[in-house]
Amino acid sequence: MAIKDEFYGLNERIQNPHVRLKDFETKPNNNIVERLNRTFRERTKVVRSFNSDIGASEFCDGMRVYYNYIRPHQAIGGLTPAQMAAIPINLLGNRWVKMIELATK
Repeated sequence: MAIKDEFYGLNERIQNPHVRLKDFETKPNNNIVERLNRTFRERTKVVRSFNSDIGASEFCDGMRVYYNYIRPHQAIGGLTPAQMAAIPINLLGNRWVKMIELATK
């Protein structure tokens, strides 16, 4: 059923055709989302499973914090997205420890 919903049939035109772009700079593209997916996959590839929906949700929240506040991004000059957006958080030194200290206040 899912294949029938996505593709009309074997001899009919594909409903969602692949769109090829001339290069990575052509807009719109999904490079940002693909990079996030790759980062997420690097971490989840070694995780066997989550014990509950809550554990999976907490993991996703931690990855979001890591990606936006902890991890420097080469594409924006070694800044984190939070720094690029000028979010007023001082995370000098060990960023994880600082985030935990701020979260407990």
